[in-house]
Amino acid sequence: MSMLDDVKAYLVANGVTNEIMISRMPDVEPGGAENTTVSLFQYGGIEPEFVHDDVNKAAMENPRLQVHCRAIQDQDAEAQAYVIWNLLSRVVNATLSGHEFVRISPITSPFYLQRDEADRSIWTCNYRVRKGVE
Repeated sequence: MSMLDDVKAYLVANGVTNEIMISRMPDVEPGGAENTTVSLFQYGGIEPEFVHDDVNKAAMENPRLQVHCRAIQDQDAEAQAYVIWNLLSRVVNATLSGHEFVRISPITSPFYLQRDEADRSIWTCNYRVRKGVE
């Protein structure tokens, strides 16, 4: 299971009911079921951390996570971004879907990104992730 799958499962288990997409944001006509979505993206972070006695074996990886929240109304996208921000900020020394997460910490507060081509509001937030290597 990927980090994004682990985060998605955690969000669903903690009450996020919007459709959660991994590595994509569906492009549908206004009024469709996917007007209100959450999209998760993984991007490059910092170098991994290695076991002190074996420089060939990474013990921790440090990817980044970006979460987009889309809704027709600005306040709905913003509210969903803050719900997720609060949930992910609580991930400290936790096991998500059987994988060790040392911490998920926001790099910023949620912020307005843009309106899409169908005039839906997108709010986003970026996170540092520190997790064990399987």
